[in-house]
Amino acid sequence: MIYLQLTYNLSLLIALSVLTGFIGQREKITEIQKSIIFGIIFGLVAIVGMLYPVNFAPGLIFDGRSVVISLCALFFGPVAVAISASIAIFLRLSQGGVGVLPGILVILESAVFGLIFHYFIFKKKNVVFVHHLLLMGIFVHVSMVLLMFTLPDNIAWKVVQTIGLPVILIYPVATILIGRIISDNLEKAEFLLKLKASKENYRVLVENSQDIIYTLDPQGIFTFVSPAWTILLGHPVDQIVGKSYQNLIHPEDISVCNEFFKNMFNSTPEKNVINYRVRHTDGSWRWHSTKAVTLRDNAGSITGFLGIARDITEQMQAENDLNERIVQFHNLANSSSALIWTAGTDKLCYYFNDTWLKFTGRTTEQEKGNGWAEGVHPDDFDRCLKTYVTAFDKREKFEMEYRLRNAKGEYRWLLDIGTPNYDAKGEFTGYIGHCFDIDDRITAGVEQKKKNEELRQMNSLMVDREIKMTELKEEINGLLNELGKEPKY
Repeated sequence: MIYLQLTYNLSLLIALSVLTGFIGQREKITEIQKSIIFGIIFGLVAIVGMLYPVNFAPGLIFDGRSVVISLCALFFGPVAVAISASIAIFLRLSQGGVGVLPGILVILESAVFGLIFHYFIFKKKNVVFVHHLLLMGIFVHVSMVLLMFTLPDNIAWKVVQTIGLPVILIYPVATILIGRIISDNLEKAEFLLKLKASKENYRVLVENSQDIIYTLDPQGIFTFVSPAWTILLGHPVDQIVGKSYQNLIHPEDISVCNEFFKNMFNSTPEKNVINYRVRHTDGSWRWHSTKAVTLRDNAGSITGFLGIARDITEQMQAENDLNERIVQFHNLANSSSALIWTAGTDKLCYYFNDTWLKFTGRTTEQEKGNGWAEGVHPDDFDRCLKTYVTAFDKREKFEMEYRLRNAKGEYRWLLDIGTPNYDAKGEFTGYIGHCFDIDDRITAGVEQKKKNEELRQMNSLMVDREIKMTELKEEINGLLNELGKEPKY
């Protein structure tokens, strides 16, 4: 009978323990407020058990307060258990009887063991396992049985014999059951709070994102679009949801978008990023870049698509402007008689105009990088490379002369003038060079130097001859003078 009575008392406490889940889900309550509320709740739960106890004798009752108090301390700490224990102690004092002292001591020792497990188990790991609950239940209720020896000698041993075994067998199990309910409720409450916070963060992210966030169903119908759609494209959100993406795409981009959408159904899509044009409410077309992923249910079936679209109209316009400038530069460079080249920040050449290619008889692919250097005369290579690298590192203009092999296999002298190139922001982007064929000028200069040398040598010979003739005349005049004759010269 004692087993049934104890089980009934504890089952009532198990039912009441579900209240912990409701309080845990309130995110606007501070930790100290939760501790106070839980302390009051557990105190009231303990009171319910104490009001419907197992009566062993007048003033000697047994109930589930030890389970409730120890679990309150375990999960909610000192503030909560101080409140719940105080409530239970107050009621036990008011009930009176021979069992007041052991009853109060049981409340206190339950709180102490609960706090020990709170600080050494729950606070460190933030989780309580079944074996922790069982161990705490055994400690609390073995101590509870031992505290029965504080009763008068004539009844202490009888009480221990009667309730000792049922308490040690039933109460730890009840501790596990109620503890798991509380633990599950707390975990569920924490999960719901995190889920709610996650949803709120997602909502804030979506509503404040400068990019359009959208979802499509498997038929390509919009099921959601973020407010950024209205900001970027002018359409009210409610006019977009429920419509097909095809209604808003530029006719020239429909086939590309359809292929992209169809490709998303593959397990490994070839690509998940695409550029296309979308109609604005003012009639203009805005370039967008979108990245999409599939949404799947638990069975793995595709339920829709989640995408993020970014307005890249300015970027596309800038690229078009750049491409137009490049075309203009190439047209201008190809009409020049100079050999024009460009190099990037990596010191490698990536463009040669038609004049250069016609001169060398090679293709752009052959000349790119350092390929052009294959045509430099071996005697000029080291000097040419040193001049180029030094000027590049210092970002200075340079001029150098070197010989480059032409399409006929002949080496022609070139004057190469390299100028640093900067973009609109003042960032260094590389070099642009102009080469001029100066072979004829250098050859003419060499010929002139040769003729000048021949004249100098001839003049030197003539001067030497005149000197020798003068010396000979002087000798002849000297001999004639010695012979007493008139000088001849």
